[in-house]
Amino acid sequence: MRITYLLFLGSLFLLTSVQKEEADPPNIIFIMVDDLGYADLGCYGQQVIQTPRIDALAAEGIRFTQCYAGSTVCAPSRSVLITGQHTGHTTVRGNMGIGGVIGLGGAAGRIPLQAQDTTIAELLKTAGYTTGMIGKWGLGEPATTGMPDQQGFDYFYGYLNQRRAHTYFPDYVWRNDQRVEFPENENSRHNDYIQNHFLAESLDFIERHHKEPFFLYLPYTLPHDEYEIDHQGRFADSTHWTEPERTYAAMVERMDRDVGRVLDQLDKYGLAENTMVFFCSDNGAAQRWDGRFDSSGPLRGRKRDLYEGGIRVPMIVRFPGQIAAGSSSDLPWTFADVLPTLCAIANVKPPVNIDGSNLWGHFMGQVSEAPLYDRTLYWEFHERGFQQAVRKSNYKAIRLGPDQAWELYNLYNDPGEEENIAEKFPLITKELSGEATKEHVPSHFFPILREGVRRKVVLIGDSTVKNGSKDEDLCGWGEVLTPFFDTTKVEIINQARGGRSSKTYLKEGLWAETLAMVGEGDFVIMQFGHNDGGPIFTQKERGSLLGTGEGFQIEKLSSTDQADTVHTYGWYLRQYIRDTKAKGAIPIVCSMVPRNRWVDGAVERTADSYGGWAAQVAREEQTYFIDLNENVAAIYDTIGEEQLWKQYFKEDHTHTTCYGAELNAKSVALGLRELPYCPLATFLNLPK
Repeated sequence: MRITYLLFLGSLFLLTSVQKEEADPPNIIFIMVDDLGYADLGCYGQQVIQTPRIDALAAEGIRFTQCYAGSTVCAPSRSVLITGQHTGHTTVRGNMGIGGVIGLGGAAGRIPLQAQDTTIAELLKTAGYTTGMIGKWGLGEPATTGMPDQQGFDYFYGYLNQRRAHTYFPDYVWRNDQRVEFPENENSRHNDYIQNHFLAESLDFIERHHKEPFFLYLPYTLPHDEYEIDHQGRFADSTHWTEPERTYAAMVERMDRDVGRVLDQLDKYGLAENTMVFFCSDNGAAQRWDGRFDSSGPLRGRKRDLYEGGIRVPMIVRFPGQIAAGSSSDLPWTFADVLPTLCAIANVKPPVNIDGSNLWGHFMGQVSEAPLYDRTLYWEFHERGFQQAVRKSNYKAIRLGPDQAWELYNLYNDPGEEENIAEKFPLITKELSGEATKEHVPSHFFPILREGVRRKVVLIGDSTVKNGSKDEDLCGWGEVLTPFFDTTKVEIINQARGGRSSKTYLKEGLWAETLAMVGEGDFVIMQFGHNDGGPIFTQKERGSLLGTGEGFQIEKLSSTDQADTVHTYGWYLRQYIRDTKAKGAIPIVCSMVPRNRWVDGAVERTADSYGGWAAQVAREEQTYFIDLNENVAAIYDTIGEEQLWKQYFKEDHTHTTCYGAELNAKSVALGLRELPYCPLATFLNLPK
């Protein structure tokens, strides 16, 4: 076992030495196909489907037998690859989360990479690489921060949305930020096969950039279902096979042919000797094809499982003359290692907040091999509940739900994960479960949701949310919100405080006290503004600066003669939103309920001030927003000023009666119902 490892170690030492002498960094081509099983290639044991070009690639380079995808499904696996962070840390941890945008395929909850994410492409660009991607992206919809050109790619051609990538006969794809129409496929016609275009674009990219260092990422969609191909080739007459079997086999062989043509293009331009080529799959096989292709081989499970069949993938790396041909390695590693490894090759410093290891540096012989074999590898999966898996050395622990028992397997003698040895080795099980706890950082996009546990709905704001008056006729809307919810599923906790502004709620420590009770999967509904327009450094000293910017002002408070720093209204809202997200909870911003103040026959709105600023901050922070100001004002307009004073307000134009508070509370509930893909809406108790 160690012989091949030491051979690989020696070859990588040679690679590092040669690179130091070369002026030009190597080109990098990373080919990642879609849903290819661990055993779907001849070089990994496939007996039926023929893959001669990829088998030759393995014979010319190194074949890894224990490489792991970033996740067991599409988007999170790609996010791990691109960011170098495992699924306990990376932004995109599932195909769909909470919030985000409605994708081109029509599904809500598409989470894009964020502006603060650092990607492989961005890092390689700093080393002078031209960066291109052709195939399926899946990490950002149009006009989001996740668009390829916002994440370091100079050129992109393909699918942005993974659901639209299910067809191989699209009516359009994208070139950079522009749609490319496929008129031959309109009206569900199947005339123009996308893989032909992916191949042509790949060859063209190499031709255009063969005189400069380039990074070409090729996330091809073959052989993902739908199982479609323009011609089944030698399988067309296999009448003893099912139609999906014939098509799948033809798709894998087409994939193999096209990988070969990409390699031929390198030969044509004399680039093979200075190009590092990776080949892998994004996760395990979508179908096991047991008895036909045996796509998972001896491994348990398939795509959407955290068992080996769902995450262990073929991985081949070729660098002629540098990596020993025909070598193999049993080193366990994951997609998170790709970013730091490529950074080492390009002589770029990787970010500090990554989970992957620089394989080249370790293989240079500067450290022993033990840390690579004994380090912790981690996965979490947010479909089908919340699943986790941890591997350390030969042991792997897996849990199929947050309230289920951990399973333990020794992969050295049980790669098929047939014998659960958790009870035999409780200390190892406990150690690995503890590692899982450490590796998971809460995400508001992908909170852990436990069955049977009531989730908190925490309210923060001023007296229009919680009046606090001794007058029993006056209420804030948060005090009468509970009847609009299923209280067996959620608990309404009203932490609002009368007389507070966005500034003073934070400065007085009320937010710290509230935040301590917020947990992963909970909700925080916030509404401020009524007191933010008052004096800042005098009288009640509760005003904030106007607007949403980063500006601040320092002056002495009249009450204490001590200097105080004050920020904008929007700045304070951002703190609440970001702190909420950091706990893995879900923030919901409301514009402030309107006052009973009339201008030109209509209730006064705040769209050009606090209402508009709240909307802007929610939009920029990519969180939910309810325009409570406009929604309630529209109702007030129909009720009329006289009737409002009779029933809805008592002595001043800000504080409602309990009857008026019920109208506002119902408006909050109705606003929640209208939010796209807001999980809190599922707990509403509203009449149809």
